[in-house]
Amino acid sequence: MYKLLLILALTTPLAGHASDWYFLNDRNPEGISYFDKESYSVTNGVVTLWLQRIKMDNESSEDYSSKHKLRITCKARTIQLLTVVNYNFKGNVTYSSKTEGRVNEVVPDSTGDYLMKVICSKNFPNEKNTDNYFPVENPIEATKMLKAELSKNPK
Repeated sequence: MYKLLLILALTTPLAGHASDWYFLNDRNPEGISYFDKESYSVTNGVVTLWLQRIKMDNESSEDYSSKHKLRITCKARTIQLLTVVNYNFKGNVTYSSKTEGRVNEVVPDSTGDYLMKVICSKNFPNEKNTDNYFPVENPIEATKMLKAELSKNPK
C-alpha cells in the first residue's frame, strides 16, 4: 500500500499551493495521514504541526477527514491536541474546536508512539529516501487514487 503512495507522490507534479502536505506513514488504522511541512516548528524539543487524516472506508460520513494541530513534547513523550477541524466528503466543516486538550502520555506501540518516533527523529522533516513520509500535492486526491488502486488489487 505504501509503495503505491510513493508512486503517486513521484508521479504527481508539485505546483504552487498553500500547504506543503506529506504522506505520513503513521500506521493509523482509521485512515491515511498527512502532515503539513510548512506548519512544522520545533522549540526546545516541543514540536507543533498540522496533521490531516482522511478516512479510507466511508465517503458518506459526516467526518470524512479531519485536521489536527498537535503539540508533541519529544523528551517527555506527550501529545496534546490544540485544534481540530472535521470535514465532510464535500469539504464542508462539520466541527471545529480551538480548545486545547489535555496533555497525554504516548502509549507504547500505539499509533501515537509511531507518530512520535517519526516526528521526533533527528532529521525530521528533511530526511531523504524514507518510507516514513514523502510529499503529495493533494491529500484528498492521493487518497482517492489509493482507494481506486486498492479496489483493483484487493489484498
